[in-house]
Amino acid sequence: MAIWRAAVVSRTASATGSGGLSSGISAEGSGCARGRLWLGMPAAAVVAFLLCFPLRMIDSPATEALTRGGMAAGVVALCWAIGIWASTGGPHSGEQAGRAGSEETDDADDLLSRWIDRLRQRSALAGRLLGLVLVFAALAAVCAPQLELLFSGAGQTVRALSGILLKVLAVGAVLLPVWLAARRG
Repeated sequence: MAIWRAAVVSRTASATGSGGLSSGISAEGSGCARGRLWLGMPAAAVVAFLLCFPLRMIDSPATEALTRGGMAAGVVALCWAIGIWASTGGPHSGEQAGRAGSEETDDADDLLSRWIDRLRQRSALAGRLLGLVLVFAALAAVCAPQLELLFSGAGQTVRALSGILLKVLAVGAVLLPVWLAARRG
């Protein structure tokens, strides 16, 4: 990495005719702030492939299982990239988005903030329990077609389990980079 930076600095210095850095390149590199998060993308894709491919091998031919495992790896890699984008604040993170709403939007925000304040005042256990219930409810809503396949008894158990697994991996691939970036500060 240091060699690459030195090459960029020497090219910039020779192109601008000065011995320093140009205004567009900093000593740390502009894209290196979240660079470590990108290292997790191949690992997440490999984990998705290694979980989905053997599961699909149970009831599918090898070519279809390879295809489904590759698609799962691609979906998880895309979700990881979305998670990195979300952790950096998106393309307009520095701009203040102007709201065209009026007092109704402010009233709704005020109601939401009062509701959140009331939740904070309650015990931590009740908040955690509510969060757990909401997570399971969201999982059930997102995985409803797969749950229907699973409980219908139509012999689609592996297909339903692989769909649920892929959705859980995709959500985890979005949330993990956001959590890692927030933890690093």
